[in-house]
Amino acid sequence: MRTYQILVFVAACVGAAIFFFRPVKFQTLGFALLLAVLIFLFSILLWFITMRPVDDPDRALVFRLARLDRVDGPGYVFIMPGYDRIAGTIDMGPHLHPIEVPQIRTADSQPIRTNLEVTWRISPNVRGHIPERIRAMVLADEKARQSLVEESVIVMARQIVNTYTAESLGPASAREEASLTIAQAANELLEPSGLFVERIFWRGSSYPAKLSVAKLEGAIRQTEVDTLIESVEKIKKRLPDVPAEELLALAAWLDMYRRGGGVGMPPAPGKGGED
Repeated sequence: MRTYQILVFVAACVGAAIFFFRPVKFQTLGFALLLAVLIFLFSILLWFITMRPVDDPDRALVFRLARLDRVDGPGYVFIMPGYDRIAGTIDMGPHLHPIEVPQIRTADSQPIRTNLEVTWRISPNVRGHIPERIRAMVLADEKARQSLVEESVIVMARQIVNTYTAESLGPASAREEASLTIAQAANELLEPSGLFVERIFWRGSSYPAKLSVAKLEGAIRQTEVDTLIESVEKIKKRLPDVPAEELLALAAWLDMYRRGGGVGMPPAPGKGGED
């Protein structure tokens, strides 16, 4: 509650007490003390009737005659009995929302999967009597506000990432710069609605094309290893008395022969290549 509101409240209490007791003459000191006690008790009663506490970081939604009148708080909020009511509160604290931007490409037409952690909040300027667009945002639920932030960040991320090449986004400093630009651009879209992006953390990007190639190469190597192990096991079943060194050498020769790189049998281990 603001200072001038407290002063007005105290003045109203004193004025009401004087108005009710004005026909009585202040003849004795005891009556004056009684009047002071009555004014004090009347002020306390009026305080409990008209004041409502609102904890930080919440803000109270004050309705007047069934219509949103203002956003007030934190602290004590003045309510006119029978005329005003607090229908709820909104959380002004920060919210963390992870966003994965779909269908995004760099300037060199490379597809990129972008994972962003967006910290957003309702603008601290949302208080008092508010315009119609901010009123709609305040009356919406938390999910609707989160969706509005997500849409704005995705739109600006697509436009800004499109100005970078895939290679230039490799360093962390470049991603931090792009994240700052995305946040500033998103705030321009969100400002009329009373929302604010505090920061965006870019967790990194993976390039689907390069990732697919790497996974394919890894799968090919794993297949080759599995095939080699399977060949050694088959040979060992047929030749159980052959040492493991000779089995490995024979498997390697079979693999080279299959690839067209081997023409002769390998020498037996320990014989120095002699027949």
